[in-house]
Amino acid sequence: MSKKLVTPVLIVALAVALAVLMVRMKPAPEIVEPEQKPLLVDVIEVEPRALHVPVRVQGMVRPQNSISVVSEVRGRVVEVAENFGAGGFFKAGELMLQVDDRDYVARLEQAQALVAQARSALAQEQGRAYVARQEWSRRSGREALSPQARELALRTPQLQEAEAQLESANASLRQARVELERTRIRAPYDGLLTSKGVDIGQYVVVGTTLGEFVSVAAAEVRLAVPESKVGYLELPDQYRRDAVEPPVVHLHRSFDGALQSWPARLVRTEGVLDERSRSLFVVAEVPDPYGLSPSSPPSRPPLRFGTFVDADIEGRRMADLIALPRAIIRPGNLVWVVDERSRLQERKLDLLRSDGPDIFVRGGLQRGERVCLTSLGPVLPGSLVSVVSTTRQSAAGPASDAAADGAAERRSEAAP
Repeated sequence: MSKKLVTPVLIVALAVALAVLMVRMKPAPEIVEPEQKPLLVDVIEVEPRALHVPVRVQGMVRPQNSISVVSEVRGRVVEVAENFGAGGFFKAGELMLQVDDRDYVARLEQAQALVAQARSALAQEQGRAYVARQEWSRRSGREALSPQARELALRTPQLQEAEAQLESANASLRQARVELERTRIRAPYDGLLTSKGVDIGQYVVVGTTLGEFVSVAAAEVRLAVPESKVGYLELPDQYRRDAVEPPVVHLHRSFDGALQSWPARLVRTEGVLDERSRSLFVVAEVPDPYGLSPSSPPSRPPLRFGTFVDADIEGRRMADLIALPRAIIRPGNLVWVVDERSRLQERKLDLLRSDGPDIFVRGGLQRGERVCLTSLGPVLPGSLVSVVSTTRQSAAGPASDAAADGAAERRSEAAP
């Protein structure tokens, strides 16, 4: 081998030997257990108790009473109220519009004249009958006359005819007064006009629609309760003889970022399930929806007809239920439970079908167990946690408020 090749080979061999020597002399690495920091969580200590399971449904507000105002006379409209238009409010008996009444005034005067004429005729006939009775008492051979002849001699049929003519004239007078009054169309009850059918100068006949009028004394909301939730409610079925206290209904909607609410009560059901939706329609009643009564709170907003609202119907009282915020339920009806070693354990729950911010647990949890309220993201069972705040359900309000209350408590403790 030449001298030029020997030198590079020696250099490479020396480098390899040096590298092997350094690897063998390297100290063994120290094994360090990773430090596991506990997760900060808020928990709620559950306690089964008897709860009302609310049913949340939706519906549209509609008037309890609605009519078409029609003309009962014919004539030209000569006067309309200033607020006779869509949205105009009227008190019961308030004049809405006036039909030309000159023909009806003339008929009334004619009927009054006929009554006076019939009274005069009756008075004359009563005088003739009195004279006839006097003559009859002095007449001889009365026994030989037939009963019919006796009645004619005493002018009884003529007197009855005069009395009948007076009654007919009085009836015509009453009819004329009624027709004259009908030329003044008045509001049948407190309400508002939803549409306007005529205006001043228009000729109307009997049956002409003048407008659509609705009552403002009460409103109704037709609510569809799914068949699966009908059993949660105590319903006032009209075919049942036993009296059932109607459940309380809370109507609400969000408007411009603010929550508006109105009290109501369930007054009846429609008795049959809808074939398409498999729902039972129930009707809730709202008194004084526009807040026109002096007893209505001035701060309560008006509940206008046609408004779409959410309704929470108070359900029947059910024993041994646990209410939890819906937001903490994970897919598969799972929640995190903090055990006595402050470790997370996964738990599957048996839930009632319900709506709203709360869910109701009927199985899967025991009294006193601590359910995690904090959203943790991807964690594994057995993870170590540190409980920051504990909410006891027996003293808590709605379950959906527990997470917010715990977070507020934690912030207050962390504040300097």
